[in-house]
Amino acid sequence: MLEEKAIAMTSFNSNIEFLKASNIRIHFITDLTDQKERILKLL
Repeated sequence: MLEEKAIAMTSFNSNIEFLKASNIRIHFITDLTDQKERILKLL
């Protein structure tokens, strides 16, 4: 159980490092665009 938590934290931390290494702003804009398209499809 404790080992699973450690693995989860490690992957979580590496995901954060990946986002820092990438351009976070581009990820954010992409997410907003995806959400906008989904909302437009629902309307």
